[in-house]
Amino acid sequence: EQQARIHANVAINFPHLQFLHSAPVFPSMPAMFTRFLCATCIVLQCCLTIAQDISCQSPELKHLPFCDRQLSFEHRADDLLARMNITEKISQMGTHGLAIPRLGIEAFSFGGEALHGVWASCVTDNVSTPAHPNPSGKQLCPTQFPAPIHMSCALNRDLWRAMADVSSTEARALYEYNKLTTGPCSKSLEGCLGLSFYTPNINIVRDPRWGRAEETPGEDPVINEAYGYEFTKGFQDGYAPTVEGPYLKASVVVKHYAAYNVEIDIQNTDPDVWCGSPLNKNGNCTLPNSRHSFNAHVSQRDLLETYTPAYNGPIAAHAGGIMCSYNAINGEPLCTNEELIAGLLRDTMGHTGIVATDCGALKDAVANHHRYATLTDSAAAALRAGVDSNCGSVFTSALPAGVANGSVDVTDLDNSVRRLLLLRLKLGLFEEGDATAPVPRVGIADVDTTAHRNVALQAAREGVVLLQNGEAPHVKLPMSPSQYKTVAMIGPNANASMNLLSGYHGSPPLLVSPLDAMRTAWGGGDRVRYAVGCNVSYTPENFHLAEASIAAAVDVAKDVDVVVLGLGLCGDNYGGGPPKEDSTCFHIDEAEGTDRTNLTLPAADWPLPGAQLELFKAIMALGKPVVVFIMNAGPVDISYIKESGVPIVSAGYGGEFGGQATADVLTGAFNPGGALTYTVYPQEFTQKSSFRDMTMRSDKSTGNPGRTYKFLDTSVISPVWPFGHGLSYTSFALEVVQGPGPSALAPGEASQWVVSISNTGNVPGGIAVICYVSATNQTVIPDPPHRWVFDFARAPVLHPGEHVLLPFTLTARGRALTDRSGQWVVPTGGYTVQCEAGGVAATTPYRFSVA
Repeated sequence: EQQARIHANVAINFPHLQFLHSAPVFPSMPAMFTRFLCATCIVLQCCLTIAQDISCQSPELKHLPFCDRQLSFEHRADDLLARMNITEKISQMGTHGLAIPRLGIEAFSFGGEALHGVWASCVTDNVSTPAHPNPSGKQLCPTQFPAPIHMSCALNRDLWRAMADVSSTEARALYEYNKLTTGPCSKSLEGCLGLSFYTPNINIVRDPRWGRAEETPGEDPVINEAYGYEFTKGFQDGYAPTVEGPYLKASVVVKHYAAYNVEIDIQNTDPDVWCGSPLNKNGNCTLPNSRHSFNAHVSQRDLLETYTPAYNGPIAAHAGGIMCSYNAINGEPLCTNEELIAGLLRDTMGHTGIVATDCGALKDAVANHHRYATLTDSAAAALRAGVDSNCGSVFTSALPAGVANGSVDVTDLDNSVRRLLLLRLKLGLFEEGDATAPVPRVGIADVDTTAHRNVALQAAREGVVLLQNGEAPHVKLPMSPSQYKTVAMIGPNANASMNLLSGYHGSPPLLVSPLDAMRTAWGGGDRVRYAVGCNVSYTPENFHLAEASIAAAVDVAKDVDVVVLGLGLCGDNYGGGPPKEDSTCFHIDEAEGTDRTNLTLPAADWPLPGAQLELFKAIMALGKPVVVFIMNAGPVDISYIKESGVPIVSAGYGGEFGGQATADVLTGAFNPGGALTYTVYPQEFTQKSSFRDMTMRSDKSTGNPGRTYKFLDTSVISPVWPFGHGLSYTSFALEVVQGPGPSALAPGEASQWVVSISNTGNVPGGIAVICYVSATNQTVIPDPPHRWVFDFARAPVLHPGEHVLLPFTLTARGRALTDRSGQWVVPTGGYTVQCEAGGVAATTPYRFSVA
């Protein structure tokens, strides 16, 4: 029993020491002596841990080059690396880098989560410091922003950077708190917070059924690239572009490189035989092919044109890290793929930061992809490919054996550890005790501030998209208390709380539901009434409960002036905070590990029969004015509701102020101006397009209608709402006032554009403007995209009659096309530019040539 405990301690706390009792490395070492040695190492490590702190400010170290602030980070990393032995080096390569007290290296977590605010638990402000001598004693919780796909619909670069800046400020504040407190630490998924976070997710939403659409900016590589750039700059350097000191506030690890778009291979495994499926009753089940074993067949053209360009943004912003994904591409798992990591990512695209594996990816390479025979082989291949940090324990447990048998090149190992040390140096971890060093310094009072809440509210509001407004006899938004004395808030998301947060959330400081916000807007009392109407979804066994619930909602709706229906999906509630979903979320519809099989509101297919459409029909039969808002991330086909003519608002998963933003848009307190960053496909798409088909262009031989606005054959599939769609309560006019003129551009020449946008309506409003280019007269490149985004901006709030000039740049790269081999080409010929403000206004097509 004692031996088992020793082995467990080694495996959990000191994985880099496991090689000391590994038979293949030391086959002649007596087992009892090995166990004794392991126990001794644990005792020694514990003794070192409780020894007096040593740092670069201590006499023992301050004279050494790696502690000299006058030297470059690179010089300091080289010096520190030279002082480490193999065991110490490997100890830095797991999810948690272990402490090396003799060198002043503290334990450090390379894993944390901050997709839209820090995934962290709340803390109590009870630690006194010289900078914060009077703790408030209050509970402080990290600001929780909307789902990234909701924020992307704002198309506001400044907002994205501000959101990331707030997130990393709070991350660093909680990290500093953890170092001072004697109580429980603030935790993320991987444990007590460090300063390195697995964020942002900039994967392309290739297929509308993908469950992790909520985590991403959408389907367009240019928008995703810009989001990645702004997020990285804000998270690492802060909001102000002129304030770029030598130190990072926190580090991103951008995910998931690359072509990661499948959670469960739903198409090739029938849901009624899934292990764990509620549809499976007989116990005989099949584990579906999943992200852990999925081999993505990707052409070079699609790889370079669609799946990897977004990473150019974070790389240009000097991303601290990039994460390789679970899937394989064309037979080779990403995290062991030397061609795509050392070759494309590092050599071609120029990434100089760390590369980290997704959690468990190196085990997948052996157990699920069956590409390597042993974990040592998998670890050695990943190291050769240019991977530095393994989320998991494969590196720390298997690399020693690889060093011993020669399969691991120590030079490769040194290169990886050097990059890990360089990141720590850039984070200022060796200067935190030096009051003269310009290390980012924040405290617990910087968590959940009024300014941070304002950014969260702005993000929630600006991401709302008005899909359709009503015309007589229907409601025409906005609505007001003077117009409608009483309101019924009905539907499974009418009183959403936890469902506002989406996946990878922390413990929120507050949650404002749509019901709460509408009651406030109507002055309280009995003017706003509520009925759930139905859950988001039901099982066949309890579907009969929906009938009674719908009937009760109809009774409530009979006695009011207007009905607001809150419909939609249940998003991923994977994160901190209360471990429960909203009561209406019987089943999570879209999430990490969960893809959808259809695009409608939960109905007769997985995730099992729902009743939302029946609820809508029953309320419409009353003849009352009706407004609908939808909470979702992935596209939902609500064609039936659209055809009814009622107003429809895409409210998304709006974070802590999601309900407030929804009410503000419904009442006109905020004029919506967001635009869809994804295509809303009809249900028919799921019958015509294979979920596992990674091909972007339409293909008549397979029936694939194409994917995203760039390649969808609209003669085969007509979108419910197109990419870029969004309305406003006012009207706008757009005009190109500067373009390249009549002279032809050279192939490598950029062009500057200026668009005038005027508010021609009756109420103030701002709106997203997207500029597209299309190759309308060239013969060099076969089947180019229909058109593609080259730039975008969020026009500020304009009062009626006001206008503003928006500058845009079309670079040569922005005009470039890929040939069938994947090579980028800037062909000569004719091009057309058109800028659009959602479905409100557009410029006249502007034609120019390249010669």
